[in-house]
Amino acid sequence: MVSVGAIEPAFRAILLDKLQLAHDPVFANDDATMEAERRDKVAGVFAKKTRDEWAELFALTDGCVAPVLSMDEAEAHPHAGARNAFPEVEGVSQPAPGPRFSETPGEIRIAPEAASRSDPGALAAWGFSPDAIEALCSAGIVS
Repeated sequence: MVSVGAIEPAFRAILLDKLQLAHDPVFANDDATMEAERRDKVAGVFAKKTRDEWAELFALTDGCVAPVLSMDEAEAHPHAGARNAFPEVEGVSQPAPGPRFSETPGEIRIAPEAASRSDPGALAAWGFSPDAIEALCSAGIVS
């Protein structure tokens, strides 16, 4: 799976070029009646390659196409490493807060164990009743 956000004309032009749809008359204008056909054509082209093949093709472009990553993949991705997007807190990797501002930087304010679903007490703080918490624990949803 990939994400596509090529809304602005310059990014859309790159997207259509890479998909080899730049000269397709269906994409010549923004006629709303053609939207289903455009969507089907784009989906058909994307179905021909894997997520990683598309990621490689768009990696060095401004085409606004990126792979949808699992949490493990996101944590290991070079962009995440360059931005320290997953700092370690008490030995547990955590997603960093965003957005980040130079004047008011975000921070992780809760320890991993307190934020974990292994702490049924957190459910009480969120308004779950003792019976509801017990049901979730019994079902193995919360450990």
